[in-house]
Amino acid sequence: MTLQELTSDELSQLRTTSKDPTLKKLMDSRIADIKNDDFSIAVKDVDGMLRREYLRGMCEAYSAVASLQVAVEEEYELRKKEEALAQPKKT
Repeated sequence: MTLQELTSDELSQLRTTSKDPTLKKLMDSRIADIKNDDFSIAVKDVDGMLRREYLRGMCEAYSAVASLQVAVEEEYELRKKEEALAQPKKT
């Protein structure tokens, strides 16, 4: 599913959620924690390597959530442009 597939109500709810400063603070905190711990995880075996890669993947996921507000705003702009293009031209 993409932002394009969301209804206006769903996108509005996501917009409200993505603007929540507590959510952004939590995501930024988790990103910082993972980045600080990244090299403290010993890569002595496959488990250590997998753990580090898992945390790096989670860091990317948290970054995506933290930047969700920008993506939602871009979707709103695209919908406005699309709507304007769909309007018949006045002559």
